[in-house]
Amino acid sequence: MNWVVAFLLIFTLNLSPVNASEGVWGELWHGIKEIFNGENHKDDIGVTIFSFGGGSSGSGGSSGSESKAREIIGDWHPDFSDDESDQIANGEKVTKDGISVKFESNDFGDTLTIDSPEIGTISSFVPNKKIKSVIKKKAQELGVPARRFSPYIGMIHQKAMAYEKAVHDKVMAGFSAKVKDLDKTIEVSRVEVVSEIAFMNERFSQMSNSYNSGGDELGEVEARLIAAGDDSEFSDDIREIGVAAAGGARLGQNEGDSETYEFGKNLAENLANLLVGLDPVTGVVRDSYEFVTGKNMITNEELSSTERTISGASLVASAFTFGTFSSIKNGVRAVTKMGSRAFRAINITKSTTKIYSEARVIVAEARQLGVKSRAGLHAYAKVHGAVSELPEGLKVSRVREGLDNGKVAVIGRGMDDVVDPVSNALKKSGHEIEVFRPSEKAKAQFNEMRKKNPSGILSESEYKKSEMFKENGAWVDKLQSDGTTVLDLGDPKGKDLTHGKSPAYEMEKQRLFGDL
Repeated sequence: MNWVVAFLLIFTLNLSPVNASEGVWGELWHGIKEIFNGENHKDDIGVTIFSFGGGSSGSGGSSGSESKAREIIGDWHPDFSDDESDQIANGEKVTKDGISVKFESNDFGDTLTIDSPEIGTISSFVPNKKIKSVIKKKAQELGVPARRFSPYIGMIHQKAMAYEKAVHDKVMAGFSAKVKDLDKTIEVSRVEVVSEIAFMNERFSQMSNSYNSGGDELGEVEARLIAAGDDSEFSDDIREIGVAAAGGARLGQNEGDSETYEFGKNLAENLANLLVGLDPVTGVVRDSYEFVTGKNMITNEELSSTERTISGASLVASAFTFGTFSSIKNGVRAVTKMGSRAFRAINITKSTTKIYSEARVIVAEARQLGVKSRAGLHAYAKVHGAVSELPEGLKVSRVREGLDNGKVAVIGRGMDDVVDPVSNALKKSGHEIEVFRPSEKAKAQFNEMRKKNPSGILSESEYKKSEMFKENGAWVDKLQSDGTTVLDLGDPKGKDLTHGKSPAYEMEKQRLFGDL
């Protein structure tokens, strides 16, 4: 299935069915209607998945959207006959008004799937009583609504769907030779569901509000994810991703993979911090959110690949928090393995590998150039692409870190053949670049001073008395006060050897980089 949009919505289990023949599937159907009517029951236990771009029940998929699905289903009032209700209750697909409905039940829970070319697929799942009781107990223990445990149900649901499909395939196979192979598939898929439930129980056993209360460090982080934040869509999305990250960390811990454990735990911890309001605008928490979701945390707008790479670069740079690149890649693989719909919705497996490959290069080069801070890294990452394609023989030799404010300046030995070609190349890439330009008054005074010198060349002491030199110094001071990132191109043409040192460039280096 090509997941383009997928998110959690919770529904009630205590509604009366439309009529006696509907049974459990009727409760699920009413639950879906509650979603579209804006109802929200904090003690509900279940999960509803919207997907577009590939219908799971053979409708041929949809290019629709969640809002369109809401509109269609919200206005849909099918009048099922008793026979149709019985058919649905028996697991048969029934189509009404171009929309198909199918109810499936197995040992692990009940699923209702609604599907059409216009709405895509809506799949609702409620776990069995045993699973629900475990979740309700943990919810009471932590003092939170049971609905917040939906990410765990979603993981079980995906495995249960595979099990249901295997059982269905066996029924359709009849007495063919495929039955033996399908028996094996059924057993394997059943074991996977049981293992997922056991894994949930393992995580619950370590989940507490305090590390000193019997849980472990990861369990405390996971408890914070569940307890923090509110029940908004934003919190639900962050919570789901965080739970998947914590699950990946637990897998790493169980398998002795310390790098995967550290990555998953710290990503989950950062997202938990986001839910409780710590560092909501800047820092590694925001980078975590924007890297994972691909959306601006403040505006909710989609990030460009460059913007997302910048967030990824910040995480790579935070080696003390996120470990090595290999740990990040392994951690992402483990988190994805947890089956989080939010991760699958943004295609994190492929995009993250690409982002971190690019981010790794950016961070390595930035560190070689002297960039250490997050703001400096962000500023450098924005021009990295253009810097990598400078005219032949020209390159950045070092960077003076500024603020992440989009202001960038270029200095170097030689204006016409070094500074100007580089600044022009960066400007063509869409960047605003500053270089020193003396005023007309300063240039006129400088020319007059040269005329008075028989050689036409000013000594260092004479040049330092000029208005041009003073304006250059004032420009450098303003770069510092404005938090401008400065790219130093060095002396690629070797002019210091052939023409002697430049008083202006030496002054720039001394003030900006502390050169003696």
